[in-house]
Amino acid sequence: MAGVAGISWVLMMFINPGAAHDADSIAAKFDVQIVWQNRVLCAGPDDRVAGCFTPAAPDTIFVRTGQTPELERYIVLHELGHVIQYRLGLDRDECGADRFAQSMGSTYGNYCAPVN
Repeated sequence: MAGVAGISWVLMMFINPGAAHDADSIAAKFDVQIVWQNRVLCAGPDDRVAGCFTPAAPDTIFVRTGQTPELERYIVLHELGHVIQYRLGLDRDECGADRFAQSMGSTYGNYCAPVN
């Protein structure tokens, strides 16, 4: 029960689902800056990557421009999940970052899906 109350508090304090927030203002709530790029450079040669976080720039996430608003929100929240993992000293976990994004209201996320 405490976990549900905690998530509700975070939603109210950071991302009120009833309010229209842009990605930069969401990131700012976590003291993180978004660098918008045509190609996400910290991801290496893979042009398909839409966002990334690197410990070399721990207060910055990198997001590819040109996404739908819903996908953009997911990418930002997913990468913020990695920022929080880093700040807490946790290992990088794609499923955990997706769960963070989903707990913050994203309808996207596929890293937790079972692999056949």
